[in-house]
Amino acid sequence: MNYTEAVITVSKHNLENLSNFLIINGFEEFEVYDYDDLIDATGEVFYDYIDDELLKSKDEDPQVKIYFDSSDQAKTRLEEFKILLESHCEEYSAKLELNELESEDWENNWRQYFKPFTVGRHLVVKPSWETVDEQMKEGRTVIEIDPAGAFGSGTHVTTQLCMEALEDCDIKGKKLLDMGCGSGILGICSRKIGAGFITAVDIDENAVRIAEENFIANDCKKGSFEVRCGDAVTDNTFADSIDSDFDFICANIVAGVIVSLAEFFWNKLKKDGILIASGIITERQKEVTDALQRAGFTVISVSSREDWSEITCIK
Repeated sequence: MNYTEAVITVSKHNLENLSNFLIINGFEEFEVYDYDDLIDATGEVFYDYIDDELLKSKDEDPQVKIYFDSSDQAKTRLEEFKILLESHCEEYSAKLELNELESEDWENNWRQYFKPFTVGRHLVVKPSWETVDEQMKEGRTVIEIDPAGAFGSGTHVTTQLCMEALEDCDIKGKKLLDMGCGSGILGICSRKIGAGFITAVDIDENAVRIAEENFIANDCKKGSFEVRCGDAVTDNTFADSIDSDFDFICANIVAGVIVSLAEFFWNKLKKDGILIASGIITERQKEVTDALQRAGFTVISVSSREDWSEITCIK
């Protein structure tokens, strides 16, 4: 099925008014593309994971996009939409553009590029829909992941740096906290190489659901893990509810969040506990290291690859 994409370019100060106007007139399902949405609640932009092309849109007007399929009902609805908007374009300083799109199977197109691969000395990551040949998995622990809509396929260097750091730790029987767990890959990796209990935390409900499914798919026993949804940066009640006796913490997030959570990490670890922090663009490595040292940590090692860094610390 093909689609018509209606793109409305509007000035920033009219964006909210236009959105309300569309909702009032029955067009409730639309996407908003606004650079300001990249700014988090603290006013910081997490440049670490933002594509350079996206940064160029900083000074561009926001856009609202609505999609109409090729059914007769949708075509009638599209004509109603065009008449309605065109009569109010001047009021909202809006510009309408229509694009014809061909339907594509986005999920399957993406999946064809995600193949099994090795990580570190003893790990291999495989998508749930792929098989691993005997030669690749010989002497290695297999981690099966279906990231769906969550971060953490294992292909990103930040995740691999964490997995390699975990390999170097004596983690057998230990208790680990995975902050910003995404697909759950680091918690699953820890469990597969011997960790006793995993607490996996993410602010995204969808990621929490996906992570739990991945734990189960990897035969992690009931009672050996828990997956929780919450924001430890802004929600003190949630932060306080997390245990304070972890042997290890993995935090593959971004530099700004690691800095914000430095004292939280310190408080949640046992004496001699280990923090593995990644997702740090190399140019911000010193900033993160300084924040962790101010919190009381001693840096054990720093690993860098492809402009990204991982920092291992001890309490």
